[in-house]
Amino acid sequence: MRLPAAHCPGIGVAFNPFFPERTDRERERARLRLKLGTGRVSSVWLQLGSDVALLEEGLSFLRTLALERQLSIELFGSVFLPSKRLLAQMRFRPWNGVFLSEQYLESVAAAEAITARVLRLYRAHGVEVLVETAVRTKAEWMAAERLLAAAQDVPPLPVGGAAGGAAGGGTHESEGVDEFAISCDEDAAGSQADLPDAHAHDCKGTAAAADARVAPHEGASSADDERAPPSKRLRPTALRAYVGCLPEVPTVPAVPLAATACADNAGKPVSICWYRAHDLRIADHNALRAASAHAAVVPAFVWAVRRGEWAPGGAAQAWLRHALVALHDGLRERYQSQLVLRLARPVTSADEADEADEADEGSASVLASLASSSGTPPSPSDMAAIATAKAAAAMFLESRRDGGPPFAVATLDEAVDTASELLRLVHECGASSVQWSRSYEPEGGLVEAVVARALALEGVSSTAHAGHLLYEPAAIRLPPGFSGGHWGTLMPFIKACERSGSPPARPLPPPAQLMPPPAWPPSETLAALQLAAPPTRSDGSAGADWGASIIATGEWAVNEEEAHRQMALFVEGAGLREYESQRSRADESGTVSRLSPYLRFGMLSPRHLYHAVRELRLEHEVTKTFARRLHWRDLASFQLHCFPDMSTVPIRRHYETHAWNEDASALRAWRHGTTGFPMVDSGMRCLYATGWMHQSVRMVVASFLVEYLGISWVEGARWFHHTLVDADVAINAMMWQNAGRSGIDQWNFVLSPTTGSQDPTGAFCRRWLPELAQLPTKYLHEPWRATPAVLASAGVELGRTYPERIIKDLEGARRASVSALLETRAAHLEWNDADGYDLMRLPDGELSRVFTKQEFRLTGAGKPKPPPAVAAGAAQSGRRGGDGRAAGRGGGRGTDRGRGTSRGGRGRSPRAAPPAGIAQPGITAYFQQD
Repeated sequence: MRLPAAHCPGIGVAFNPFFPERTDRERERARLRLKLGTGRVSSVWLQLGSDVALLEEGLSFLRTLALERQLSIELFGSVFLPSKRLLAQMRFRPWNGVFLSEQYLESVAAAEAITARVLRLYRAHGVEVLVETAVRTKAEWMAAERLLAAAQDVPPLPVGGAAGGAAGGGTHESEGVDEFAISCDEDAAGSQADLPDAHAHDCKGTAAAADARVAPHEGASSADDERAPPSKRLRPTALRAYVGCLPEVPTVPAVPLAATACADNAGKPVSICWYRAHDLRIADHNALRAASAHAAVVPAFVWAVRRGEWAPGGAAQAWLRHALVALHDGLRERYQSQLVLRLARPVTSADEADEADEADEGSASVLASLASSSGTPPSPSDMAAIATAKAAAAMFLESRRDGGPPFAVATLDEAVDTASELLRLVHECGASSVQWSRSYEPEGGLVEAVVARALALEGVSSTAHAGHLLYEPAAIRLPPGFSGGHWGTLMPFIKACERSGSPPARPLPPPAQLMPPPAWPPSETLAALQLAAPPTRSDGSAGADWGASIIATGEWAVNEEEAHRQMALFVEGAGLREYESQRSRADESGTVSRLSPYLRFGMLSPRHLYHAVRELRLEHEVTKTFARRLHWRDLASFQLHCFPDMSTVPIRRHYETHAWNEDASALRAWRHGTTGFPMVDSGMRCLYATGWMHQSVRMVVASFLVEYLGISWVEGARWFHHTLVDADVAINAMMWQNAGRSGIDQWNFVLSPTTGSQDPTGAFCRRWLPELAQLPTKYLHEPWRATPAVLASAGVELGRTYPERIIKDLEGARRASVSALLETRAAHLEWNDADGYDLMRLPDGELSRVFTKQEFRLTGAGKPKPPPAVAAGAAQSGRRGGDGRAAGRGGGRGTDRGRGTSRGGRGRSPRAAPPAGIAQPGITAYFQQD
C-alpha cells in the first residue's frame, strides 16, 4: 500500500564521515545527497570514529548541505564509553565501518580525551549523543554521566528554514551555542572539501609521524629503575594519578581552536617555531625555515616553572637570559618579528594528583592548583589544554609501561606543563603547525614526545627537525668489540658516522622573510621567567645576582653575530693553526676557541663550524684534533642516546658498588677553590667567576676530585652543570664518566695538581689567586715548597692568606683511589675477560670488551694483571706513577648537575652473566691502539 506523503514516516539514514581515503568520503557524501533528495530524510545518524578533524569536516558539510537545500534534519552521533575491555575488543576484532586511531586505542585516558573533543563538536553542532556501550553498573553509569556532562543542556544548532539562515552566517539567539560555534560559510566548507588531506589532521597519521620524529630514546633497558630514590621515579600511583584524574577534566566546557584564536588571525595559516634552549639562532635553522613557508610565523620560547633535574643550571640560565634578548632583537631587526615568551606554570604534580586521587577530589584539586599558581581561575580553554596535555602524558606512560629508561617525575611534570602552554598558544594563534629543533637529551626527548602527542590529539601537525648535531645518534651503528678502536671511542665512531650517510650539508642562510601574524599573542616579560634568579636570604631579601655578574665580567658577548665573529677570529687567525701545540696552555689567550657556549645554546650551528674549518684546506696535521671536536660532541650525544641515565649511573654498571669518599668538607673546598693546590683553586675560582674553564684545567680539577680526593664523579658533574655557561648534559656526563673510570673511554692518564704544565708562566694562577701573585713562578704551583722567607716576601702565610693543602700525601691518596677501584672490579669478575678488560652489555644486548687502563686490569683470580712482555716497555712508559705528574692527552668539556652522591654499597648484581668465552683480537693489537 502507498501512504499519502503527509503521513509518510521520517527516515533516519547513516552517514560515515570517518573514511580515511578521500575518494571513499566523496562516495559517502554522494550517497547521502541521493538519500536527502527523496525528501523523506528527517535525521542523519553519524557513525563512530575518532578522527576529530574529519568529523568537523563532515559536520560542516552537513550544515552547508542543509542550508543549500533548506532542510530541517536532526543529527545523532555515537560515542563509546572507553574502558580497557572495550579497547582490547576493538584491537582484536574492530567493527566494520568504525575507524579508531592508534592513539584512541593506546589507552583509556587517550580515548576519553578524544571522546571529549568529539562531544564538544557534537555540542557545537547540536548533535544528540548516543552511547553505544552497554552501561550495566553504577560505576559505568557515573562514568558515562561524567563523559556526557559537557554535552548537556545545549539546544541543537538549527540547520533549516529561518533558523537555517542563522546557521549560514547570521547571529544565534541562543548564547552558549554561539560561543562554541564553528564558522561554516560556503568558502570555508568548500576549501575543506577541496583539501581534505592537506591539513594532516588524521590523528593516527599525525601522531605516528610525530612519534617517528620525536622518538624518546627507545631501545635502552629499563631494568635499572630502582637506581634513584622512590620519590624521584614515577610510581604506579603517580601513573594512576595522571590517568585517573582525566575523566574529570573534560567536564569543564572547552572552547575549540577556531573560537579561541585571535580574531585577526582567523583563516590565516600560522606556524609556531618553538625555540628551545639549544637552537637560539636565525641562520641554518631548519625549524624556522619550515615555519617560514607558512603565511605567518610566531617564534616562541616556553620556560617551565617545574623542570627536570638536567634543565639548564644557574650559570647556563644566566647565558640563556641574554641569549633570549639577543634572539628577540635579531628577529625584530631582520624581520620586524619578535620572540613570544611564555611561562608554563604548574598544572598539578604527580604527587599532588595522587593525593587528590586517593582523597577522591578529582579535578577540583587541579582547578585549585591552577588558581593558586596564576591568581585567577583557569578558563575553559585552559582546562581543555590541560586535559589534552594529561591525555598525551598518559599515552606516553602507556607506551613506556613495558620498557624504556627511567625518568624523574619532575620531567613528566615539565612535559605536561609545557604541552599545556603550547596548546594555549596554538589556540590563541589559530596555528596549524608547530616546528622545533630536536633535543637529544632524555628529558628534552620526553617533553617533545608528550608535546607531539598533545598536538596530534588537537589535530595540529608537528615536526622535530635536526640541527643541533652533525649526525643523528639513532642512525649510528657501531659493531661490538674492537674495530679500529674500542666500542664507543672516537675513531670507530667517526668511521660509523661516515658510513651513516652523506657528510654534513652546508649551512642554510636565514629565511628570506618571516611574515608576522596580524595580531601577536600575549608574551611574558623576561623577568617573569626568573632565569638565574638571585637567591632569597633568610630575612626575605634578595641575594647577589651571581648570574648577572658572570656576564658583567666582560668575558662574553651573548649574541649570534658574536658567535660568528669569534669563530672567524679563531679559525682564520692563529688559534687554529697553533691549536695542536698550544691547546693545553691556560696562561695564554686564544689557545682554544671558546665557542662552546655558542654551540651549546645553538647560537652557532655545528655545520657552520664544520665547513669553516674544511674550507680553509689546511694540512691535516694542523686541523686534525680541532676538526674532531665536533665529532667528540656528537659522540657524547650518541653515548647519551645509548645510556640515557649516564648522567648519574655508571655506564659500566658493576662500578656502582665503588666506595667513594663522602667527606663534605673536602668537596666544599674543591667547589670553592680552597684546596691549597693553586692549579686546582685557580681553575675553580675562574669557573665560578666566569662560568667557563679552559679544557686542560677542567681535566686537572676532575682528576684531583676523583683520583686524589676519591670523591664520586657525579658530584663533579652536578657542580659543573650548575656553574658552566656551556653546561651540556651529554658532554658533561661523558667526560665525568671517563674521569671517574666508569665511562666507555676511561682516561688513560692522570693530571697532576702540582706541575702547572698548563700554566708555565704562572699568569693563570696569578689572575685568579691574587694572594699568590708575588710568589716566584717556581713556587707558584707548590707554595708549600717555598722557604718561610720567600713566602714572607711575597706576603703569603699558608693557612691564613692562602689555605693549607687538604692532602699532604698525594701518592698515598692516589694508591687508595686505585685500590678502591680494583676492589670494585674484583667483586665482579664475571665482567672481567681473560685479558683483564672490562666487559659490558651494549644497548642491543651484545656483549663487548671496553677499554680498560692497564693498572686496572685483573687476572681471573682478581689480582693486578702485569702487562704482557711484548709491550712491557710501552706499558711502563705509559703508566702515570706516583702523584701523576705527566700531562695528559686530549681534552674535553665538562658539564652537568646530578642527583649523585657517593654510590658505595648501592650497587646491584649484573643483569646477566657474560658467556664463558668470546672471541677477542690479540693483546698486541690492543696495546698498539692504546
